[in-house]
Order: sequence, then structure tokens, then C-alpha cells
Amino acid sequence: MKKRFVFALILTAASVFLLSFSSLAGCDMGQHAFQSISKTEPTCTENGSETFRCVLCGTEKTEIINAKGHSFSISAMIKEATCTESGSADSTCSECGLTTTVPIDPKGHSGEVSVLIMPTCTEKGREEGICSVCGEKYSNSTEALGHIFVFDHKKEASCAEDGYELYVCSVCGEEEKRNITEKHHDFETVEGKEATCEEKGFIRKVCKVCGEEFSQDIPPSGHDWNDGEAVREAGFFTKGSVKFICKRDSSHVLYEPIPSKFESDSMTKILCISLVGAIAVSALLTLFKALCMKKKRKQL
Repeated sequence: MKKRFVFALILTAASVFLLSFSSLAGCDMGQHAFQSISKTEPTCTENGSETFRCVLCGTEKTEIINAKGHSFSISAMIKEATCTESGSADSTCSECGLTTTVPIDPKGHSGEVSVLIMPTCTEKGREEGICSVCGEKYSNSTEALGHIFVFDHKKEASCAEDGYELYVCSVCGEEEKRNITEKHHDFETVEGKEATCEEKGFIRKVCKVCGEEFSQDIPPSGHDWNDGEAVREAGFFTKGSVKFICKRDSSHVLYEPIPSKFESDSMTKILCISLVGAIAVSALLTLFKALCMKKKRKQL
């Protein structure tokens, strides 16, 4: 008997342990068992709150309860509204007792209509009568009804002109055209000539829909010369030559001169001119000396 009691006690303790362990494991996974422990009721203008506590792990959370807002109703009439003038009344909140004054809209005239002009699609209507409450003559206007357009027919757009959809008002017969933008031409090339380096080309197109033609000149592409190749080197006083061949058409060849070394080197040019000048001066001096010697001989 004693053994059975001890066994039962151990089994109960193990069950409590396992239950507590599984409960705490559930709390770790966010599965709390919350119960409300305190609550503050909201008022008309202030929020309330309610606090909860987990019975397993003791975790607490607080939730906000939104303010109720006022619940007003007319509590006392201050001034009755008439047909044309506003009235006013006291309005009291049934929750907190707050009282405020609110306007009351005019009642408007009422009574038998003596003149009635119905509104049309574009013009306002009007009703006139004598108010059965205040006896005043009144006149009220009503807004124009506006057209009720119904589709009538359609003209397709072409390459050259816009189309339209025609709508007709089912009430007054007013027509309204709604534009359909013209289509673009669908051109195809029927004739053409490629432009060359020196001659222009052309292209002629025809619209497959309406047959309209379109022609356009293509300007010459111009030469695309290679880097060139020297065919004759420049000498000291003789010019050289460079040959250029067009990459687009090898039959097009251009020869450009290469300046002589005398022309291209300014220092050499100065030295040569100086040398020629010195030779010319030396020749003049020699001639002058010869003339002087000849003159002396004659004098002797």
C-alpha cells in the first residue's frame, strides 16, 4: 500500500512537471494564456486600456481601447427654424453630459406650386408658389438635366483625314461628334537608288492603304579616305606625294602634295636664304673691287 502511494505521488509530480514544461514551451512560441487583470473604461474624449497577464509565465500586455466619442441629442430648443432662417438648439451628450449649441437648417417653403417650368438638357427649370406656412411667395430653380447621348453612327479615320463617332441626345436630338485621330500611312518602298560618295540617291514609297506617294532624296555619303600611302618622298627642294583611296569606292583616288624639306623646315629656309644673300653680297663686293682696279689702271 505504501509503495502504491509513493508511485502515485511520483507519477503526479512527473505529470505536473511535464505539463509545466509544455506550457512554458508554448509561451516561448508566443502561445500565452492571457487573462484580464485590470481595465480602465474609455470616456467620450479619452482612451481607456486593459491589462492582461499570462497565467503560465506571468508575461503582461496592455491594449488600448479607443475613446467612445460623444453621443449628442437635442435636449432643448433655443430658436425654432423658419422657412428661410436658421434656428438653434442645445445638444447634450448622453454619456458625459456635455452640452453644446447646434444650428438647425431652415425648413424651406412648402405648399402648392402655381408655376412649373420643367428643366431641359441645357436650361434650368423653375417652380413658383405661395408657402402654406408663412404665406410668402417663393421661387426655386432646378438644375439642367444634361444630355443623354446615344451612339448613332461612325466614320472610320483614313490616312488623310480624321474620322468620328456621332452621338445623338435621346431627349432633345442634340448631336455630338467625337473625333477619331487619322491613321498613319503604311508606306512601302517601290523604287530607290543608293547614294554614292559623290552622287545623291533617292527613295520612292507608296502607301499600301490610300496610294499616296512619298519621295525623298538621299544626300551623297561623302568620301571615307584611308590613312594614305606616300608614293613619292619629298626632297630638299622637290615636293612629294601621298595617295589616298576611298574606303567606300576604291576607284576614287586622291593625291595630296607633301611640302619639300625646304618649305616645311623654317630653320633650313632661313639658312638657305642667308647663304644666298651672303653669296650675292660677296659677288657684289668682288665686282666692286674689279671696277675699282680697272679705274686705277686707266688713271695710270
